[in-house]
Amino acid sequence: MTFGVYNQVIAEIIVLLIFIGFAAAFSFRDLKWKWLAAAIVFFSAQKIIVFLGVAGVLPDLVPGRYNWEGKILSLLFTAIVAFLFFREKPEEWGFTLSQNGEARTAGISVAIFTAIAGTLVSLLYFEGVRTGPANEWLYQLTMPSIEEELIDRGILLLMLDRAFGRRWKIAGVTLGWGAVIMTLMFYMSHVLRVDGDWNLIIVWGDYLPGIYGLLWMYIRLATGSLALPIILHGWINVAGFIL
Repeated sequence: MTFGVYNQVIAEIIVLLIFIGFAAAFSFRDLKWKWLAAAIVFFSAQKIIVFLGVAGVLPDLVPGRYNWEGKILSLLFTAIVAFLFFREKPEEWGFTLSQNGEARTAGISVAIFTAIAGTLVSLLYFEGVRTGPANEWLYQLTMPSIEEELIDRGILLLMLDRAFGRRWKIAGVTLGWGAVIMTLMFYMSHVLRVDGDWNLIIVWGDYLPGIYGLLWMYIRLATGSLALPIILHGWINVAGFIL
């Protein structure tokens, strides 16, 4: 293992701090520093845990090129944090099957639109059908969708919303700086790449993660649940193996 593997982690933490600093400049008086610190520590710890698999620290229990071990360990870590801090009201971070958010109809409508549009994108934008062993499409169906949604539009969203407090009403949903920051972070984590020599590449033209991240955030806020974002995220990731 080389420390350079964690350059990506360091870069993403820096990006998060930049976004937080920008938001804090507009909400300094209302900041809850305890929750802001908790969000930064949680984000950093979770990223380090995920990259333990990339760095080869964890045993390679599932063969193949995907990071099953890091994602599973990250999920366990997230579950522990959720149990310690949010076990009394799991619906606050979207851990519920109930679709009773403040804009339920709009959220479900956007989810249907996203499913149809994502399917068309897979058919028209990407050529051919992806091939790979079963564990690869199973990974794409489950690991990124469950782990990223529970964190980006679940625990971290709630922590940052508690930290900043400020809210706006847009398109029928109440949102704050947490939603803005995590939507931007979801995009940046998919287009930002840093290698072991600190060579930085940002694929600005890869706009799909940004669009999907925005739609899934709206669905999460509108329905009050992570269920539809997880299902849609998994479908978008695996559609290329099917269509």
